[in-house]
Amino acid sequence: MALILILTSVRFLHEGYAQSLTVSPSAYATIAAALEKAAEGDTILVTKGLYAGPLMITKSVRLEGQGEPVIDGGGKGTVVTIKAPDVVMRGFVIRNSGDLLASENSGLLATGARPLIENNRFEDVLFGVYLSRAPGGVLRGNSFKGKALDTPRRGDLIRVWFSDGVVIENNRTERGRDVVLWYSKDMTLRDNDFRQGRYGIHFMYCRNAEVVNNRFVDNSVGAYLMYSEALKLRGNIVANNRGPSGFGIGFKDMKNAVIEENIVTSNRIGFYLDGCEAMICRRNVIAHNHIGFNLLPTAVRNKFEGNYVLDNVEQTLLDGSSIQTVNDWTGNYWSNYRGYDADRDGIGDIPYKPMRFFELLTDRFHELKIFLGSPSAQAIDLAAAVFPIFAPTPKFEDPRPLMRPAGRIRTNKSAPRPASWWVLSFLFFLPLAAFLKKNSDRF
Repeated sequence: MALILILTSVRFLHEGYAQSLTVSPSAYATIAAALEKAAEGDTILVTKGLYAGPLMITKSVRLEGQGEPVIDGGGKGTVVTIKAPDVVMRGFVIRNSGDLLASENSGLLATGARPLIENNRFEDVLFGVYLSRAPGGVLRGNSFKGKALDTPRRGDLIRVWFSDGVVIENNRTERGRDVVLWYSKDMTLRDNDFRQGRYGIHFMYCRNAEVVNNRFVDNSVGAYLMYSEALKLRGNIVANNRGPSGFGIGFKDMKNAVIEENIVTSNRIGFYLDGCEAMICRRNVIAHNHIGFNLLPTAVRNKFEGNYVLDNVEQTLLDGSSIQTVNDWTGNYWSNYRGYDADRDGIGDIPYKPMRFFELLTDRFHELKIFLGSPSAQAIDLAAAVFPIFAPTPKFEDPRPLMRPAGRIRTNKSAPRPASWWVLSFLFFLPLAAFLKKNSDRF
C-alpha cells in the first residue's frame, strides 16, 4: 500500500511539473528540436507552418497542432513514427509519404501502446495510420486520402496489427486499398465513413469487435469478415459496393456473429456467407441488390429473422445443395411474397417459398443471368406458374413471413418496372416453355 502511494505521488508531481514547449520562428525552429528538449509528459505546441519529415517520437509527449501545421515526408519513407507509449498527436496535416508497398511507407506508424491520433488530415500517403502492436490505440476524427495510384498499388489507409482494444471512430477514408484489422480483439469501429477503396473493412482473426453506425460506400467490397468470432455489426449503411465480387458484407468461416439493423442496398451481392455458423442476422434492410442473400452449403445453423428483403433482382441464391445446409428463415418480410393474411395478425398464412423457375435456370446456366429482371425472365416465371409441371423445388421456406415491413423504408423509385407489354412477351416465350417441358429431365 505504501508503494502504491509513493508511485501515485511521484506521478502527480511529474504531471505538475510537465512543461509546454512551442515550435515557432521565435522559439524552437523544428519539431525535432523541441522533442530533444522535452521530458516525458510534456506538451509540444506546433504553430502553423511547413515542417519536414521524417519525425521520430521516442518520448511520451503530447503534440498539439495550432492552425493545422504540415509535416511533409518529401515522398520518402514513413512521415511520423511513434515508438513511445501514451503519445498524443492532434491537429496536423501529415502528407507525402513514400510509395513503396514492400516497405509499408506510411503517414504515421505507431508501435507504442495507447497512442491517441486525433483530428489530423492524412494526404498523399501510401498507408495512412499503421498501428503495429499498439494496444489501446485511439483513431478519432481523422481524414485520409491515398495516393493517386491504381488500387492494387495503394496501401491500407488504416491498418491494425496485433493491437487489442483499439477504438476507431469518426474517421473518413478515400482512395485507399483497405481498412485492415488483423489479429486483434475487443475493437470498436464507430461512425466512420469508408469510401472508394477495395475493401471498406477487412477483418481477420479478431474477436469481440463492435462495428456500429459506419458507412461503407462505393468500394469493391463493403466489409469482408474472415476467421473471426463474436463480432457485432449494427446500424451500418452498406451501399453501392460493386467490384468483381461486389459483396456488401461477406463472411468467411465466421462464428457467433450478430448482424442487425444494417441497410444493405445497391450492391452486387448483399450478404455472402461461406463457412459460417451460429450467426444471427435480424432486422436488416436488404434492398435493390443484384442478389440479396448468397449462401454456400457450408453456411449452417444461422438464423435470419425480421429482415426486410426488398426488390432484389434475385432475393436469395443458395449455391449447391446439401442436407447440412440448414438455416432458420422464420419471420422475414419478402417483397415478392404473394400470400394472404386472413386473420390480420401481420403474419402470412402460407409459407414463403422462393420458387422462381428462371432463377433455377440461371443457377445451372450462368450465362442466362444477363436476362435477370427482363420481360423474358418474367414471362418464363409466369409460364411456370401457369403450368405447375415446371415448378421447381423451393430453396428454403419461411413459415411465418411478415405481410409488411415494420416502419417506413425509403426505396429506389427509379428501379426498373415490368414492361407493359408483358403479355406479348409471354406469348412469344410459349414455344420456349414447351421446349423446357420436353427437356425437363435436364432440370
